[in-house]
Amino acid sequence: MKEEKMNLKTGLNATSTFKIKSTETAKFIKSGSLPVLATPVLCAYIEETCVKASENHLPKGFTTVGFHIELDHIAPSAVNSEISVVAKLIHVDGKKLEFEAIAKEKTKTIGHAKHLRMIVNEEKFMSKLSNK
Repeated sequence: MKEEKMNLKTGLNATSTFKIKSTETAKFIKSGSLPVLATPVLCAYIEETCVKASENHLPKGFTTVGFHIELDHIAPSAVNSEISVVAKLIHVDGKKLEFEAIAKEKTKTIGHAKHLRMIVNEEKFMSKLSNK
């Protein structure tokens, strides 16, 4: 698998918008006691947006899997708030992709992250499950 065949270049980006549901609060998923956006959900929003930035640049049969995230969740957000996440591919090292992401509620930054994903062959990756 060659990087140039993947058509992945730094600068690729994506934006996603999410409306916080009551099932996405810290209180509901038990990651805290308050009815605000849960940090694990913010992490999922960021991962989803990073996938969106790269998925159309991979050949058939390949995908990416997340393996590291550094997330600062710096402000609370209430149920029904709209969150926008912008993710940008900042570094490609063979199969390893590094993204930066910023999450905002209107103009207020609520979180930022560095996220690493690995390009994998879907079939080979899934076959690892049956080898246990």
